[in-house]
Amino acid sequence: MLRDRVRLASVSAARAAGAFARGAAAPYHLMKSMAIAPPERLRIAPPDIRTTDSTVADQIYAGYFSFDGKTVQARGVSPFLVAAPSECWRRSLAGFSWLRHLQASDNRAALATAQELVADFLSLPKIPADDPAMEPAVVARRLLSFLSQSPTLLDGADADFYDAFMLALARNARLLWRALAGDGARGADRAFCAIALAEFAVCADTGRKIAPHVSRALSAELDRQILIDGGHVSRNPQVAVDLLLDLLPLRQVIAARGLQTPSAVLRAIDRMMPMLRMLQHGDGSLALFNGMGATALDRLASALAHEDTRGAPPVNAPYAGYQRMEAGDALVIVDAGGPPPFEFSLCAHAGCLSFEYSLGIERVVVNCG
Repeated sequence: MLRDRVRLASVSAARAAGAFARGAAAPYHLMKSMAIAPPERLRIAPPDIRTTDSTVADQIYAGYFSFDGKTVQARGVSPFLVAAPSECWRRSLAGFSWLRHLQASDNRAALATAQELVADFLSLPKIPADDPAMEPAVVARRLLSFLSQSPTLLDGADADFYDAFMLALARNARLLWRALAGDGARGADRAFCAIALAEFAVCADTGRKIAPHVSRALSAELDRQILIDGGHVSRNPQVAVDLLLDLLPLRQVIAARGLQTPSAVLRAIDRMMPMLRMLQHGDGSLALFNGMGATALDRLASALAHEDTRGAPPVNAPYAGYQRMEAGDALVIVDAGGPPPFEFSLCAHAGCLSFEYSLGIERVVVNCG
């Protein structure tokens, strides 16, 4: 009892000291972030390996925006000006991940719609800091989406749109720099912010000055969040899938530029791939532990398709706290771990010794997710 109290007191003191140090350094990082200049050009555009859906493009072209179980019909009004039905809907809209569906469309009108919608967003007055669109994770998603879709968005664009787009890239990068330097981003969001900032540093011609600092920040987050056995410290399998879908394009774009990929990025990718296969049932879906919902099989397949070597899935992940037992077509996956650190426990369950059982492609015993 006394030992636990001492440990908690030490953790609290460390957090307080860290918060004080970050607060003291805030003016310095504010000044440093302002040095991130708008690019004159982008040297390369990263790929988006997430799958696309032409029906989503058709819906957006028709003025219907469906995210997170909510649908809004814009009726000729900018979707960024309508009342958001939920904060999750607003986050998805402002993250612009849906641009990939329009980019993949063969409909020239749909591509023009993508440019118009981005122009609508760029023309908005200053967005309040408490708007979900300004949350660090949403800003990171928006920066990644803008960079990956930049060839389409800038194709035939006039000078005003081009300048506004480049300025938006720099502003987003500044926000992420400050979020990483302070307490703006927490938990897994810090890794996504670092990935987005690293892509900006690689793709933008003005990113060279911040590249060393960003590389160190990204490496530190990956070493902190990806455990030795490949599990994410949150113990949520979905976080590992999402990280891979962003880390793999980053690795590709760094290689295409002829730059050296940080070893922490390579380690994280190599460790997470087998871990995800360990948590797969016979139907391809992942076990529902600690916030994992229904598996988007297309996204999981896109991530695992980049695995260089594919052996038998591991059966023991002591750091992540999962065990796998197989006998013929029978498979049991067991949660044998403790709670994750508080910072990463938003979706965690009190599920120690819970298990899932499947027989071939049939799920027999499952968790609620």
